[in-house]
Amino acid sequence: MESCLLSYFVRDGEIKSCCDFPIVELPGRKSIYEVIRLIDGIPLFLDDHINRFYNSLNLCNLTYTITKHQIISSLESLIRLNRLVNANVKWALMWDLNIKQEFYMWASPYFYPTEEERKNGIACELILGKRENPNSKTSNNVLRKQVQVQLNNSGAFELIIMDENEKLYEGSRSNLFFIKGRNVYTSRDTDVLKGVSRQKVMGICESEGIKLIKKEIHLKEINQFDAAFLSGTSIKILPINRIGSFDFVPNNKLFLRILEKFQSVMDDDLRAFKWNS
Repeated sequence: MESCLLSYFVRDGEIKSCCDFPIVELPGRKSIYEVIRLIDGIPLFLDDHINRFYNSLNLCNLTYTITKHQIISSLESLIRLNRLVNANVKWALMWDLNIKQEFYMWASPYFYPTEEERKNGIACELILGKRENPNSKTSNNVLRKQVQVQLNNSGAFELIIMDENEKLYEGSRSNLFFIKGRNVYTSRDTDVLKGVSRQKVMGICESEGIKLIKKEIHLKEINQFDAAFLSGTSIKILPINRIGSFDFVPNNKLFLRILEKFQSVMDDDLRAFKWNS
């Protein structure tokens, strides 16, 4: 069951009361969704999120009519009516067995890291699983429930998805990077969600002359890495101090350099933003 925060949500362009928020998990109902972060009332990396949303729709070979103008207009209305400042907004195109489509947008629950976690890093555990279509941001209720149960039981900040061959993919709600010497390592594009923050990290590596290596990464080899970090909409980029029984240095110099550049990329995007639908 999804949660709708504050007073209003949008359904097919109409403003509705959150008291009437209807989204439930129904057999046969599918959805493509996107989550965006607001900072001081401004949507971060909006064009990137919209482009990824359409990429997910196209990967599912779905015929749709929702336009970029409708997404931006709905977002602007939602921010204004709910007086959103620092928050997460989720939107989703949903359909059932009869192929009836509905577009929803709402203020969704979020959890941002503390300053201590940003400084000292976070602990991660492992979970067995695999996304059916990793490049598409499609709801997977079974995996999501498994993740939530294990997060509650373990007390970890995030879970790293691993298959039966101990191949690591990504976090349950984030992308995963490792550092060794002057190089950054991450999973191959075909194996993971092409996260917006992940794309920004890769762009920083290219512009800064940092070698980025995309490869299969297995559990048995991660003790060879100096550092590890996550990227994601809510967390931005965040150092890891532990994955399972493997420890990492959270204040790695190369990570701190990437972090500084990531903040600069964010600042530039926020300064340049204009409501132009």
